[in-house]
Amino acid sequence: MKGREHRVPKLIKTLYGMSATLGVSAAALTFAVLKNSHVTSALVADVSVQKMIATMVPFAALSQAYCPIATISDGVCIGLGSFSQLPTIMLGSFFTTAVGLSLVASQGLGVVGVWACMNVFLSSRIAGHSILSKKLRKYLKLAFQKNTPTQEIAPVPVAA
Repeated sequence: MKGREHRVPKLIKTLYGMSATLGVSAAALTFAVLKNSHVTSALVADVSVQKMIATMVPFAALSQAYCPIATISDGVCIGLGSFSQLPTIMLGSFFTTAVGLSLVASQGLGVVGVWACMNVFLSSRIAGHSILSKKLRKYLKLAFQKNTPTQEIAPVPVAA
């Protein structure tokens, strides 16, 4: 992108805006569909499984909101050529999730606990980018700053 660096913040703002919109839409759709008893009874005949689905819906919907933001953060870092922190972020997320899953197993929290750990994984990736991805933070700040300086265009005198 030599000579076009000024376009990067706008592209990042567009990508994050699309990701947030997609995530919120997917979360709302997941919540609406899986909270509908007619849908769950069509998917599963067992009432106990239907009740279990109802308890995990908030976690499933929340993960739908986080996932696009976590994924686009990885992609933007790669696009910026700033990806040395990605293994550290992924390992940190993996270990955080592993601790969560061991707690889920020890407490017998089942599928609902696993979905909660999915949220831990995704949110820890976003937190990792917030802490470790300096170049991403720089471009996010440029993309979402309130007072973007506008260039004044000086009128050019026209010869009569």
